[in-house]
Amino acid sequence: MTLAKRVLDRKSDGKAFFVSERCHPQTIELVRTRAIPLHIPVIVGDHAALDPAATPVFAALVQYPTSDGEVLDYGPFVERLHAIGALAVVAADPLALTLLASSAPTSWSAAPSASASRWGTAARTPATWRRATPTSATSPAA
Repeated sequence: MTLAKRVLDRKSDGKAFFVSERCHPQTIELVRTRAIPLHIPVIVGDHAALDPAATPVFAALVQYPTSDGEVLDYGPFVERLHAIGALAVVAADPLALTLLASSAPTSWSAAPSASASRWGTAARTPATWRRATPTSATSPAA
């Protein structure tokens, strides 16, 4: 959301960020929470019913596959967004993308935002994976 806002801040008339109601509930709440201190209005609704020309948004987030597992073709929606200069962002399951490669978000000219939460991993750097152990002067640093 913030990256899309920064990229389009001077190029788009849209002030709101749209989130599809088909996204995971925790994703919707996370976007709402992060938007509050930034004063970014968040619109949650049906992506098929959204008219980007009537409701100016700078970007929209969709889930692929949806929270209930349905595989949708977001191509026409993404085209409507691009027509007004807005960005499309896709929260994608990386494992699902291996099975659905023929209809991947990149084929709709969308920016995929992959999440590794399927495996229960947190977003950490490799340095934090290792357990911190004290080193002595005689042992080489790990």
